Amino acid sequence: MGAAALAVADLAARRAMNDRPKLLLVDDRPENLLALEGLLRHNDAEILKAESGKRALELLLEHEVALALIDVQMPELDGFGLAELMRNVERTREIPIIFVTAGLHDRDRVFKGYESGAVDFLVKPLDVRILASKVSVFLQLYRQKQLLIAANAQLVEADRRKNEFLAMLSHELRNPLAPIKNSLYILDRAAPGGEQARRALGVIDRQVTQLSSLVNDLLDVTRITRNKIQLQRQRLDLNQLVHRAVEDNRSFFERSEVRLSCDLAAIPTLVDADAIRVAQMVGNLLQNAAKFTPHGGRAHVSVAAEAGEAVIRVVDNGVGMAPDTLAHLFQPFMQADRSLDRSKGGLGLGLALVKGLVELHGGSIQAQSNGLDKGAAFVVRLPLDSGTALEKPAARANGPRVCRRVLIIEDNLDAAESLREALQLGEHEVEVAYGGPEGIEKARSFHPDVVLCDIGLPGMDGYDVARAVRKDPALQSTLLVALSGYALPEDVERATQAGFHLHLAKPPSVDALERVLAKAEETPRPAASLSE
Repeated sequence: MGAAALAVADLAARRAMNDRPKLLLVDDRPENLLALEGLLRHNDAEILKAESGKRALELLLEHEVALALIDVQMPELDGFGLAELMRNVERTREIPIIFVTAGLHDRDRVFKGYESGAVDFLVKPLDVRILASKVSVFLQLYRQKQLLIAANAQLVEADRRKNEFLAMLSHELRNPLAPIKNSLYILDRAAPGGEQARRALGVIDRQVTQLSSLVNDLLDVTRITRNKIQLQRQRLDLNQLVHRAVEDNRSFFERSEVRLSCDLAAIPTLVDADAIRVAQMVGNLLQNAAKFTPHGGRAHVSVAAEAGEAVIRVVDNGVGMAPDTLAHLFQPFMQADRSLDRSKGGLGLGLALVKGLVELHGGSIQAQSNGLDKGAAFVVRLPLDSGTALEKPAARANGPRVCRRVLIIEDNLDAAESLREALQLGEHEVEVAYGGPEGIEKARSFHPDVVLCDIGLPGMDGYDVARAVRKDPALQSTLLVALSGYALPEDVERATQAGFHLHLAKPPSVDALERVLAKAEETPRPAASLSE
């Protein structure tokens, strides 16, 4: 239904912009029709001609007409009668009518013409300039009307998709909450360290990871739409990236009992790309294949170099796609699965995200399917890099654990206390403040190495806290880290302007926080002068 509505809206927009409007000329004299046609041939309209009222009705039922020029004096069905019939039919009711007449001496006839639906009268002999001008105005009004109809159809469809997306979002966010609550119930009653407790912890970990993935996909789609993603490009071998992505996602196929195979190019396939984003692209395509391929099915991934391009193909023999789904597959929130049970899950963001990332790399993506139950193929093309040297990832340092003095400023009690306990397990000395003024006081008395500060504090927000801390000479060496659910580039820039040294999107993993704490002394500090 959604894809069909989108197709109708797209068709209306294309017709409004590309189709020539149709102009209907009605006169019982062929010589008059030829003369009118000659006068109006420069109006960029398709001209339909009828020598009788009956023939005019036939043409009106066959074509969508923008304007009708109708002679009043015709045998059998005159112009007034034709206009009245047009006003009684839904399809032709709104078509503007200009009557062409030999004279307007009879006021009763004039009123009758307007009552039957005329918008204007033109008197013979016709003034060419007046005729052309009036016809041009009505044709332009028709074009604008068609554009408005198309725009309205698109808005209606966008609103429908928004409502559908909000319903899906509610469903997908609620789904993990039930197993999390059940697992917490088990942890409260199971023997600590026992098998039940370990299973419950595993469930919580998986469900929280799923929630984080949903939020990250939403943020990434927003960043791509607003052109706010910055790629960290380096010269890489696509073979290695794809092989690693296949192994990272193999568990999805094993759980679904889908056989996954992989063919890599015989020689290095070099691209200038962001390794993390390419892994994200390939991972999304693999997870899509695992999701829509039934038990016992097959999926295959390949890498090749073709005509100056690196080509990744992900092919499966799964449920396939209908043509109307293919046409809009890469639009955000578009899903083939509309069933009530939503067994496949997801928000319909994955493929839109892949398309956006591929295009940011200067590449293209194409989806192919022969129909329902006939499998699908996704073909990604990226520009080949002509260089030969590969970038090597930096070696991970394994130095001794560094313990820090950490101040958490967070008004959410559960978030603050759980973060305190997590960091204390890492042997850090941790203090907590639940508001901005309290946080500044504790910073001055505690002298933390690092402040982890929420942005959305009530009253005195995190930006004000950062400015106050940066103004205190005794706290100039303190590392300020913003914690916020607002993670778009402009949010990061605003935090930097306020005086934060780093910005972490909520919820940050404990591993990410430990990396920040471990390298606190190495993190560059901006100048102390700040914009208020």
